[in-house]
Amino acid sequence: MSYTNLNNPANYQLQSFGQDGMRTISTTQPYVEGEYYRVLVATEDSTVSATSMVGDDLVEVDVFAGTTIYGLFTAVSVSLGEVTAYLAGRTDIDDVWAYIRAYGEANGAVIEGEDCAKAAISPLLDKYYAQASLVMVPSLYKTSIVYSERPLSTDGQLTFTRASNATRVNADGLVEKVRTNLALQSQTFDNAAWPVNGISVTPNTVANPLTGAVTADTLVANTGNNFHYISQNITYVAGEATISIYAKAAGYTWFVIDSGFTNVFSYFDLTNGALGTKGSACTAAITSVGNGWYRCSVAFTSTASTSSLFLSIRNADGGGSFTGDGVSGFYIYGVQAEQGIATDYIPTTTSARSTFAGITVDGTSVPNVPRLDYSGGATCPSLLLEPQRTNKVVTQYLDSLWNTNAGSLTVEAGFLGPDGYNSAYKVTNVSDGILYAAPFLTDDARTIYARTVSGTGKVSLCSHNANTNNLFDLTEEWQRFTVTSAPNGVPANFYAVDFRNAGCTLSEVLLAFPQAEVGSYPTSYIPTQGSAVTRLADDSYLLQTPTDADTFTYFFEVIAPEQASGGGELLLENSVGSSQCRVYLNNSTTIRVRTDNPSANFDYTYPSLGIDVGDIVKICLRINNGVMTAFINGVEKNTFGFATISFGRIHYRPIANIILKQALYFDAALSDAQAIELTTL
Repeated sequence: MSYTNLNNPANYQLQSFGQDGMRTISTTQPYVEGEYYRVLVATEDSTVSATSMVGDDLVEVDVFAGTTIYGLFTAVSVSLGEVTAYLAGRTDIDDVWAYIRAYGEANGAVIEGEDCAKAAISPLLDKYYAQASLVMVPSLYKTSIVYSERPLSTDGQLTFTRASNATRVNADGLVEKVRTNLALQSQTFDNAAWPVNGISVTPNTVANPLTGAVTADTLVANTGNNFHYISQNITYVAGEATISIYAKAAGYTWFVIDSGFTNVFSYFDLTNGALGTKGSACTAAITSVGNGWYRCSVAFTSTASTSSLFLSIRNADGGGSFTGDGVSGFYIYGVQAEQGIATDYIPTTTSARSTFAGITVDGTSVPNVPRLDYSGGATCPSLLLEPQRTNKVVTQYLDSLWNTNAGSLTVEAGFLGPDGYNSAYKVTNVSDGILYAAPFLTDDARTIYARTVSGTGKVSLCSHNANTNNLFDLTEEWQRFTVTSAPNGVPANFYAVDFRNAGCTLSEVLLAFPQAEVGSYPTSYIPTQGSAVTRLADDSYLLQTPTDADTFTYFFEVIAPEQASGGGELLLENSVGSSQCRVYLNNSTTIRVRTDNPSANFDYTYPSLGIDVGDIVKICLRINNGVMTAFINGVEKNTFGFATISFGRIHYRPIANIILKQALYFDAALSDAQAIELTTL
């Protein structure tokens, strides 16, 4: 048995058995109350007693020197001789979490939901935590990895893949999307990425408006009679786009953002914080951020092309070239070019940079990032696993490529949305008609976020040819509403928000993030920019081979889905992927345990189990010498013969609308009482 870096918190569980040090116990040196021991080694001929947490107690057992006893013990006493007892790890949750956090930080993990993880682990510490080969409560992650809390090594890491961007609901209850800054060297304007014309750049001259560090630059117009600007080529995809920058007057009043697209530019008054001349193909905004600094932005519809961004000094509103004085100009910091509305600033250097779920990478995509999700108002995160889906609504921007019927119904952009940015749209004069998507769609599930501007009211979503209206109650809080194909089987052929229903008494509502997807249930929001967008499936697995293929226990905790037909599974499989045992939540009310060897299915319905959609489900599968027993929510459900299994990994495949809250794996067969205790709600 070898020990490495016993005093290093990040490495304490890299020891052979996951212990946390050792203690000598003899007739004169007793055990410490409350400690648990994983291994007892007799250093001389001894008589030993101990309380065993798993299996039989030891009562005055005579052992020879060198004998090693494995298990999980407390109250170890020695009436003759001496033993070395190896501690089974910390039993104080704050101590345990300190080691877990140190390991995560040492490996560059993002850490979320600490209090939730501690609350889940704490009840396990008296016995199950030290006994388990695997404890996973989703809380530590980075690209392609979800970390386990035990063991703190690569043996417990869940490998995660998704070869596309995705969204989640974050800890603040906001829809979080991948955000990207397309501009290079976003705060280094003396770099070659920013060619100059009639301007001199002095770097790091004043405090920037975001952090106060002296990293903002000064741009001064030279004494030539010319245009005074810096520029950079930006490559866009087709869709909405925004250019923003922090600027402050330093002698001249007028500052210009010009996207390079026709009629997409705006003049900004940096002295008075006002807009000046603006192109007809864009909107603009100027917002004070304090100490004379403003964030200036221009929003427009881009084509899939490269365009030259110009940041210019002007001596008058609408002015062009002029003779500079060689000392006046403006201060500048943090330029951002992004697809969509203006969001929080992302610094860049030599390439575009994107951020999602606490992970920032170079490039325009953040794939393979696990999603710790807080949907439904959850205060604790869970791992979200979803199948591939496509949002066929070609744009999330309701004032672009959306239509209205006759009447005075209007759509206005720029209101605070469910993502915490100005992504929502206010629809006024709603009683006059319908806001609908074109071209027409044929989908099963369509969703939209909606709320009132003030008060309460009702709104309808249309779903199919027969113009069936689904009336929803709105409040001043954002809610996500869903409509699926009509019960009579008539397929949907358009996506519309209908305000003509007699129950709709509102004059104005806020809407955001429409989605239409093929499937009987909705998945997480998929942003679109002018064409349909596909989010690829999540996939994850864990290499975890039992010591004894005939004796082990597997436990997981999930949230019961609304519907999961055609979804995925949690499965145990051999190393080549030939599945042996699967757990499906395979339709709106059924849990199925299926085995391939022998072939057998056992179905448990939600109503008979007392489970409703959204409830927690705890499932334990115990394999004990060829017999498999299933426990669900504290009740033993089935026992049946089972052939020898050669498991190589635990595989979490996308389960429709399933959120994984916890997973445990034991290299031993738990007793009935333990399995019932573990699964009891």
